[in-house]
Amino acid sequence: MTQPLLEIKSLKVNFNTYYGLANVLDLEHIFIDKGETFGLAGESGSGKSITALSIFKLLPCPPGEIESGEILYYGEDLLKKSEKEMRQIRGKKLSMIFQDPMSSLNPVFTVGEQIKRVVMYHDKVTGKEAEIRALELFDMVKLPDPQNTMDKYPHELSGGMRQRVVIAMALSCGAEFLIADEPTRALDVTIQAGVLELIKDIKKETDLTILFIANSLGLISQMCERVGLLYAGQIVETGRVGDVFRNPVHPYTIALLEAVPKPSQKGKPLAVTGGFPPDPINMPKGCRFNPRCSKATELCANERPEMKEIEEGHWVACHHQGERE
Repeated sequence: MTQPLLEIKSLKVNFNTYYGLANVLDLEHIFIDKGETFGLAGESGSGKSITALSIFKLLPCPPGEIESGEILYYGEDLLKKSEKEMRQIRGKKLSMIFQDPMSSLNPVFTVGEQIKRVVMYHDKVTGKEAEIRALELFDMVKLPDPQNTMDKYPHELSGGMRQRVVIAMALSCGAEFLIADEPTRALDVTIQAGVLELIKDIKKETDLTILFIANSLGLISQMCERVGLLYAGQIVETGRVGDVFRNPVHPYTIALLEAVPKPSQKGKPLAVTGGFPPDPINMPKGCRFNPRCSKATELCANERPEMKEIEEGHWVACHHQGERE
């Protein structure tokens, strides 16, 4: 078995709050192979963005703290890197597209100036060389009239154009691992489609490895080869997208898929799972989904289920895997 490009092991992340210590992330194991798109799905607050910030060592500390674990990039633990070392890795090897492009861009500089500065910092080239590179990138992300767009400020561009600028900036220094943190969340549906197709095209051209974060299973099925379902900071099911969506086993995965509107159910109410995600300051001792699960037993309440492989590459953390209602 070849070494994964990125691997997360036993990662625990806490936040110190006024009310006590909140455990927001408890990941046993995630791996992402070179060249694949891995989807991380789950409802808001499940820990998706915290995972991304932890990989980049951008977690605000305090109030956040990484209690334990490893984040291995080609076998090297990023958590042991100094801030100086991480500044060389961010952009050059790892890059990220954030949810809101407007908050990712500086409003007082033109978009061309911003991408030129990134290129000059990482590649140590002249201003003229950086401008040529910026124009090439703007052309790659299919921005209309790249030369004219270079002189625009972020507020002069549409949401879709701003996101394309952010994608160009993320790719400006040849990073091979890209985190796309809900990259179309702030865009309308028609613009979403164009940005997603752009990410697909760039991946084909550059052999990027992508961690695609979303709370939409539709986007995950469209963009990813494998998926991990995250609930209250823990992975409950992971595997190839087709295997997990055709044969969901964990009650949380089943509940999410049943809540997706289907043409055959037109006019019928969608399935609703009662209750709320647990309080991160007072997490359940056993399975974190057990207070909302119809299959929950005393075992579920007291003992955390181990991840078990139910078919090749398809892993589930549930005491009652294989059981049906």
